[in-house]
Amino acid sequence: GKIAGWIHVFLSITPYTDLVTEVGGLVINDADREQGIGRMLIQQAEQWAKSKQTSAVRIRSNVKRVESHIFYKAVGYEEIKKQVNYFKSIPQDL
Repeated sequence: GKIAGWIHVFLSITPYTDLVTEVGGLVINDADREQGIGRMLIQQAEQWAKSKQTSAVRIRSNVKRVESHIFYKAVGYEEIKKQVNYFKSIPQDL
C-alpha cells in the first residue's frame, strides 16, 4: 500500500544517436533498498524499450552517486563517458 520506488523513462533521439530509451530518474525509498526493486524497475524499463524498438537504454548518473554506479554496473550497464553540465538561470523580467 505504499510507494517503494519509481522510474522515469522516455524516448530520446539526437543528431548523433539512434532512437534510445533514457532513464530520467530512478528512486528507491531508503527503507526498501536492496530488495530487488531497482533491478525490477530497470528490467521493466528495458522491456518498455524493447517494445518501442529502441537501440539502447541510456542512464545518466551524477558522479557523486557512487552507490548508483555500482548498481548500474551490476545490472549490466557500462560507463561510456564523464561530462560536465553547465547551467545558467535566465531572468524572466527583461
